[in-house]
Amino acid sequence: MQHFRHFLSNMPTLYKILIGNSLVIAAGAIVGTAVTKRFIEQSNFELATIFVAAGITASIVVNYFILRAALRPSRCCG
Repeated sequence: MQHFRHFLSNMPTLYKILIGNSLVIAAGAIVGTAVTKRFIEQSNFELATIFVAAGITASIVVNYFILRAALRPSRCCG
């Protein structure tokens, strides 16, 4: 685990953000599809709208934490 943290800490910020955002998009697509398939048997616009809003909100929240961590000033040698 220590090696992984060291690897991430030396990675450029752009790549940290790209990886984090890619994971959010992939997870949203997988989970969103699974939830939609499970709960929406017929065309139900209201329920689909709730799922879309929840997915967008979750993506924004997760991206906030990823960006905050990736853009945090490094604490070195202190």
